[in-house]
Amino acid sequence: IAMGICLHRIKDIRLLYGEEPYGISPINFDEPRETPKPHGHAIAARITSENPDEASFQF
Repeated sequence: IAMGICLHRIKDIRLLYGEEPYGISPINFDEPRETPKPHGHAIAARITSENPDEASFQF
């Protein structure tokens, strides 16, 4: 997610889970120290994989 950046390294995710914003420690998302209380946050991801040999367009 986020071009290869680990989810626990994203500042806004760390803040949402009550962690230091610029910390690098992993976050236990299954049992967080602090339950997230979103204030309008949204997390969306689009994960795609494309094979250029199977392109549907021609040059």
